Amino acid sequence: MMFAQLLDMGGAANYLMWLNSPQMKPEPLLRALAQMRKGGLTPERINELIEEIRGFRSVRMNGDRVRFVVELSKKYGLASIGEDDMLPVMRQVQKEAEAFAERCWHPKAPAECSMEKGKPKITRAHSIQNNRILNNISSSGHTTMFDRTTASFTGVPIGRHLASTFRGMCNGHDGIFRPIETDPFTGTDQQRFLFAYRSFLYSMHMKLQSSYTMDWGAHASKDERANRDLFDTALLAENWSHVQGDMIELPAFYPIAASGSFYLDFDFDGKPIPHSDARMEFIHVDLFPDDRRTVFLLSYLHEDRHLYEHLVPQLRKRNDLKSDLSVLLGGHTENIYFEPKYFETFIAEQGSAFEQLLMETQRDHVHIDGDGNWDITNLTPSSYLANEHNIRLFGY
Repeated sequence: MMFAQLLDMGGAANYLMWLNSPQMKPEPLLRALAQMRKGGLTPERINELIEEIRGFRSVRMNGDRVRFVVELSKKYGLASIGEDDMLPVMRQVQKEAEAFAERCWHPKAPAECSMEKGKPKITRAHSIQNNRILNNISSSGHTTMFDRTTASFTGVPIGRHLASTFRGMCNGHDGIFRPIETDPFTGTDQQRFLFAYRSFLYSMHMKLQSSYTMDWGAHASKDERANRDLFDTALLAENWSHVQGDMIELPAFYPIAASGSFYLDFDFDGKPIPHSDARMEFIHVDLFPDDRRTVFLLSYLHEDRHLYEHLVPQLRKRNDLKSDLSVLLGGHTENIYFEPKYFETFIAEQGSAFEQLLMETQRDHVHIDGDGNWDITNLTPSSYLANEHNIRLFGY
């Protein structure tokens, strides 16, 4: 029986089920609940409760963990809350997470940042170009994104001025992206560097933001720091060719835009990719419509070419680009947007399939040893490009 079901049978507060995840940091949620006086929590006793919860990690057996939480609920008079009550709490936690991550990622920050009231004036930087790309896939100023809080990945509208934004650049340093924000895309080394760099910054920033409530382990911050150092050095030296990769053109205008950075466990022939222990090597992907074509960029740092330079040739050899790109983007990046009518016509009915794909490609196994230490093993199947869920981003 699932941990949450056992808690429910014991009369424990339903929001305490998250304690069973070794990656979850419960303090922000509990403090927000106490601040709003929901679920039986109050500001007066929240510190005492959190101190007791810290002992939960040392409880090893599932049955003992259930008893621990049930007794905790009774002691503090905690009660389950419904979805309507939880939504404002989660919005508050999200607001706090955004403030926690807010900063300028430019290597010369904060010394050369545009300042306001003694600190960098942070802007909502677009990870996908607003003027040239989002403008082309919007209708009445809105584009459509997946609502990943629902079970079937329904579509929700979002204004193009908010779509894909992150508070990770000051007003001044955001200008480094002007060659891809306003200039026509011609595939120069500088443009391709900036596309990859911004994809990396966005993914790194969102990982930091999520770390407000999730523990990703020491390796995650170490990997991101090492990769950022390589990007920063190349940026300051204007060594644009330090980012390498390939470009694929689809001969049709698809009103889709996506951006992200991630690592792959397998290449597109199903062979394991031998990552180093010193630094996780990422690929950086961008998809956008441009005139009468749709451009896909797959990029990587010069140091990582031995791992990734064969990926696009493998895709071309497979000769099923629209299917393969659908799986690659659908399974690895959440930063994806659609023209509203296109979404309703071709994407909306695939919501459950996208959810299954994401679960498959992002599936992790958490191992906890006898001392409560934990590590994560990725369980992505080597054959995921087979597209068993028939994902189709490109509707024609």
